[in-house]
Amino acid sequence: DKEDRLNVIARCIAELPTRCREILTMFYYKKMTLDEILAARKENTSKDGLKTGKSKCMKLLKENVLSRIDENV
Repeated sequence: DKEDRLNVIARCIAELPTRCREILTMFYYKKMTLDEILAARKENTSKDGLKTGKSKCMKLLKENVLSRIDENV
């Protein structure tokens, strides 16, 4: 059911490391560009590093969501 899936996604986002949660929130929710995120997050020093980090965070989120959804099926 759609509501159950949204709850799983919300829980998985909440459980992400802070860095991942911040990057993904800025990029997907706040619609910030990588350059804007780079300026806002002093922890990231290069656009390529930020881009790689975002991809790894998204991969982690997808894996966690899919494993949780599979557990509930």
